[in-house]
Order: sequence, then structure tokens, then C-alpha cells
Amino acid sequence: MKRLILSVVLILIAAGYQNIQAGEDAEKSGGIYLKEIGFLSGWGEGYLEEGKDNYEIVPLALRFGFDLSDIFPGVKNKGSFDLLAEPFVNPVVGPDSSIEAGCNLLVKYARSLSDSVYPYVEAGTGMIYVKEEMERQTNGWNFLLQCGLGLNYFIRDDISLTAGYRYRHFSNGGRK
Repeated sequence: MKRLILSVVLILIAAGYQNIQAGEDAEKSGGIYLKEIGFLSGWGEGYLEEGKDNYEIVPLALRFGFDLSDIFPGVKNKGSFDLLAEPFVNPVVGPDSSIEAGCNLLVKYARSLSDSVYPYVEAGTGMIYVKEEMERQTNGWNFLLQCGLGLNYFIRDDISLTAGYRYRHFSNGGRK
């Protein structure tokens, strides 16, 4: 199973690299193109019910960003407007060991403060499969809503480090 996951990740990275090369031509001529490939991780915690132990995760996601600035011409000179796709598999480390997986779709607006510093805001939705047994949520598929803010710091023209905060809420959509 580990080999399969590693193979899929390497194929996605290789395909994304070729799309970024093609995206450079699209950027020059206008249009939507793959602009960003990344990996994100961190730490997340929240409460499923008051008085219970924290629900804790280690986010592990790939991130694919598509430039949408040409669709919104008024934005292009002031910043960038992107569509993000984030497939993820997150180990749950508390209160019990488990796993959650899904895919997020977000929109992101970033504006430059200098050649290397870009603060951003983002918001979106997605689906999440939660294996953890929960009293107030549907076991299995749920909806995921989230928003966040952060800062990209470009150490090269094509590589950045990012620090951010994201608030997320998952819901069963009234199914339980």
C-alpha cells in the first residue's frame, strides 16, 4: 500500500511539473493554468463534544493551484486569484488513532507586499471521510467548510515557504 501511495504522489508531481512548464506558455498568453504544486502539513485540534478529549489530526495534503486571475481582470494588477484542489489523508492521533481523507476545493486571494512576501486569504469546501466513531456526526462521509489566512515567502521565484492558519468545520449536513 505504501508503494502505491508513493507511486501516485510521484506521478502527480511529475505530471504537475510538466503542466507548470506548459502553464508558463499559458501565463504569457492568458487563460487558466496550473501555477502551484505543494505539500502542506501541520497540526489540528478541536472538540467533538464538550468535556471530551480533543480531536487531533496531522494534516497531510497535496496542493494544486490554478491561476484564475484572467477570469477577474480587475484583480490581476492588484493580486492573484487562485482555485486550489487539496486531496488529503490525515492521521487522527486523538482521542483514538484513526484516519480521515477527502478533497478540498478552495479559492485563494493573494496580494504582494514585496517581491517575496504575499499574504493571502482562502475559503472553500469539500468532502471528508471520517473513520472515527462520533456521536453527533455521520460515520463516513461529511461536508467540510473552511477558511484561513497566511503568508507566502518566496525564497526563489518558483519556491515559497508558507505559514498559515485554517479554521475548519465538518458537518453531516443534517443527516444525523
